[in-house]
Amino acid sequence: MFSSIMVVMAMFASPEVSTLHVNYDAQYTQMVEVGKYDHHFEEAHEKFWSADETGQKDIQISLFTFDREVTSGEVVKEMGKDGFRPATVKELLAFGAANPKCHLEGDTVALGSKYEVFGCEMVPMIFPNQRENNTHIYREVGQIPWNTKWPSEKEIPGIRFLGVKVK
Repeated sequence: MFSSIMVVMAMFASPEVSTLHVNYDAQYTQMVEVGKYDHHFEEAHEKFWSADETGQKDIQISLFTFDREVTSGEVVKEMGKDGFRPATVKELLAFGAANPKCHLEGDTVALGSKYEVFGCEMVPMIFPNQRENNTHIYREVGQIPWNTKWPSEKEIPGIRFLGVKVK
């Protein structure tokens, strides 16, 4: 489960790695259903979805956080130094399905899938959302601009980037 995945503070330690099973042949709607997400952006899914990977695979993953403000490009560069690449939307949804309470820990971002909306590159994320007058914390799949300046873990705790070990 999620508690077995160590969150890595970049620049401080080598990543702790966990195994994740991903079905790259699954359709977006199947992965959303399996992950039991409360909300997702249907209009965006086909733009995120690529057929680059096929089959079913076990991959090695880690979560990265940062002790300083970073850009998405800096996150990718830091992951690369540790032998990781940014996760894709399929890997993000598989991670969420395997870790149904991950949204309670904060936002999980997959920088490996991008698409353009009105000239702005967007990336997928899983995030918590507590609606007005409701005690339930919803589990949502959303999108955020690639060119976001990500705050440090100290400023806003819980922003994590899912990385996949490069073989």
